[in-house]
Amino acid sequence: MIRLSALSAIYLVWGAIASLNDLLIPYLKNEFSLSFSQAMRVQLVFYAAYFFLSIPCGLIARRYGYRSGILIGLFFAIGGCVLMVAGSQAGSYAFILGAVFVLASGITMLQVSANPYATTLGPERTAPSRLTLV
Repeated sequence: MIRLSALSAIYLVWGAIASLNDLLIPYLKNEFSLSFSQAMRVQLVFYAAYFFLSIPCGLIARRYGYRSGILIGLFFAIGGCVLMVAGSQAGSYAFILGAVFVLASGITMLQVSANPYATTLGPERTAPSRLTLV
């Protein structure tokens, strides 16, 4: 039960981070005097991580285990957040885009690892219920 609760909290956090992406765009647009298309690079970079890294993340999770995949994903997500702070201190839009990619890479790893891990936290017949819960 504790593992499922922790997994639910992780789902909540990465969902909040993905949602906050939309709030980041107007701030960056004003801060760096960006056009609309330049500001939308945040979304492009964020979802490019999903596109390019889903399969490699799946291979990593399969090789090292889902729990290790979750830890790797958390490491990259936290690293992306730290890099975001550093990018804002440096005043570099390119640095911030790199931080967004690192953050999204971590979230991709979390999603690829957490869903199968949730299915292993109890009997196979109740796996769909756990996936719905988290």
